Amino acid sequence: MSLFGNRRWPERIFSMVLGLVCSLTPALWGQQAQISGVVTDPSGAAVANATIELTNSHTKARWEVRTNAEGIYVAAALPPGEYRIAASAQGFERRVVENVRLEVGARIAVNLPLKLGSEAQAITVEAAPAQLNTVDAALGTVVDQGFVRNMPLNGRSFQSLLTLIPGVSVIPSSGSGSSGQVAVNGMRSESNYFMVDGVSANVGVNTNSPGRGAGYSGSLPNGTALGTTQSLIAMDALQEFRGNTSTYSAEYGRVPGGQFSFTTRSGTNDFHGSLFNYFRNDALDANSFFNNRAGIDRVKMRQNDY
Repeated sequence: MSLFGNRRWPERIFSMVLGLVCSLTPALWGQQAQISGVVTDPSGAAVANATIELTNSHTKARWEVRTNAEGIYVAAALPPGEYRIAASAQGFERRVVENVRLEVGARIAVNLPLKLGSEAQAITVEAAPAQLNTVDAALGTVVDQGFVRNMPLNGRSFQSLLTLIPGVSVIPSSGSGSSGQVAVNGMRSESNYFMVDGVSANVGVNTNSPGRGAGYSGSLPNGTALGTTQSLIAMDALQEFRGNTSTYSAEYGRVPGGQFSFTTRSGTNDFHGSLFNYFRNDALDANSFFNNRAGIDRVKMRQNDY
């Protein structure tokens, strides 16, 4: 008998596909950022139907939205990056705001007051607005490329950068499994949720005993055998990440612990790359007190990770 011989089969397939899309939507939405604001005239009145153009400074990708009757505009689901915002309306000078830094998962407000004049004239504001979240009460911290480049990282892993977020502590490693992961505000290590470019980086198995325990919830991070995060994303591919630790909105879910959103570095109009050598050698190490007391030389250390 044909798969579609039963009229209810297409409905069931449609329901399954719709359910899959809905289950992915919160993660994808939580990874993106949002810019909103109000467009006003010199008297403070709202400017309706104004055109707002948002351009990513690195990729030149462009978005366009319009204000509603209250002069409010919302540009949602934007990838993190640096933006140029331009507002224009008939009978007003064009206003341009440069260097608006939009972090992963951020919700910022950029208000755009317009002056009377010709659209051919433009007012450019170079200073970027402060990164203030005025939309919800989420508590979180963003670790960007500045930290990645300047902080000493053991083994070229961003695992230690997670502890820069208030409320995050490392569980000492004692072998394979969940040890070596992080705990947020005293929660269990399997209470955290990880996303890479909006895609879940959690798995549904328990590394110690597959198919048992916390594995059923699908909440275990897809880490290494020691519970660390080297397998999630390479250091050179990491753009930035945000760790939300409490009072985050309903778009995040499934677990009550930390919500970690990682974003990878995207392409630009310029060629770029990097070379590195992670180097450790006993010539740079001091001998231990006990070795000196016993007349024993330093332990040899030769590590080159190109």
